[in-house]
Amino acid sequence: MDSVIYFEREYALHDPDGAQTTVRLQFGKPYHHDDTERGWCCDWQLVGISSKPITARGRDPLEALLTALYLADARLLHYRSGYTVRWLGEEGTALPTLPTAPTLDEATIEALDRPFQAVFEQYFQKLSERGSDGNPTD
Repeated sequence: MDSVIYFEREYALHDPDGAQTTVRLQFGKPYHHDDTERGWCCDWQLVGISSKPITARGRDPLEALLTALYLADARLLHYRSGYTVRWLGEEGTALPTLPTAPTLDEATIEALDRPFQAVFEQYFQKLSERGSDGNPTD
């Protein structure tokens, strides 16, 4: 990574046969970049896996860093099927993970949809009662 490395952590990747590879996760300092929709960036790289840094973006420096952490966690955990990631002997990345949406069953989805369906039906009923000029018909 060309920028100064502000944070670094080493991970051990174990393949299905037990062979170990060391990977270093590096983060640069978040910086402001006016040319992006999200004006802040944070470069990160998995040395030993990727040859180039990846730029995460955010609306402020903290969001850019958090985005980088989320992306690094996902990349490490899904690097190769069957590999195990370890940090300090413990399985996993010990990085923040993206929250997942709860899974809803069909009955709950239907119960949530009912009030919206009623509003839509009422709206279209009133719309059909209006003339082409938008005024109520007598």
